[in-house]
Amino acid sequence: RRTIRNVLVSLFHFVGIALLYRTFTRRHGPLTRIIVFHDIPSGPWFASLIEELMRVARVLTPEEFRSGVRDARKLNVLVTFDDGYASWITHALPVLSMHGIRGLFFINSGMLDVSHEEGGADSFMREKLLIRPRAPLTWEGARILMVEGHTVGGHARSHEDLSTLRDTELRNEIVSDKKKLEAELRAPMVHFAYPFGTTSHFNDATKEAVKDAGYTHAYSAISRFVNKNNETFDVPRMCIEDDATPRSFRLWVGGAYDIFDMIKSAIKGHVRN
Repeated sequence: RRTIRNVLVSLFHFVGIALLYRTFTRRHGPLTRIIVFHDIPSGPWFASLIEELMRVARVLTPEEFRSGVRDARKLNVLVTFDDGYASWITHALPVLSMHGIRGLFFINSGMLDVSHEEGGADSFMREKLLIRPRAPLTWEGARILMVEGHTVGGHARSHEDLSTLRDTELRNEIVSDKKKLEAELRAPMVHFAYPFGTTSHFNDATKEAVKDAGYTHAYSAISRFVNKNNETFDVPRMCIEDDATPRSFRLWVGGAYDIFDMIKSAIKGHVRN
């Protein structure tokens, strides 16, 4: 399936459909994209993608994105990260520092609380993130990110599917996470990312709970460009896979994957109806 997807994404690029999509999107304002990484497999891999990004885009800081700073002539990109991994410090941070990039890191406070417990983070990753265990970020690591000028945001205490929770549980997941992050990092949290982040994982009640908690922006994992029609509590982001190459990364960031995703979503919607 991934091979078929990759062939279609390349096709959408080479026949010019992605270019038409970008041209249409620019009618709504400067072209803006948010990308999201998770665990970083290696420093050289991450460096190759960031170097490609620097070549084709203006990289925004979180504050520039939030305040509306954009370059009308170039693709604008905000770099974000989800969950909480030690590789953010060992692999990502040196590359970001080399290029002067300021990232936005969404953290599950519940995982950092158990990062020093034997087996604690492993269980969290298997049960909550649904992935094989790898080295977790620690609170010390999160403070290093802050000291280096990066921004931290909330990602729910336990990475639950928020759309399945009752109101009290939903608000506790969001609020307790925010309070813990602010207490440990001594900084206000204004950015939030929905766990899992697809259209089935958040809804109007979720967005209202995030807003009531005091966040100003909330981010999904739905691959689209950002434009003035996007709500501040429904901001799209593109997930970058850990086997991306600079070439495939360039095509995805340029919009070719969005076309595939829109077609796939339309087909799923038609089947459900």
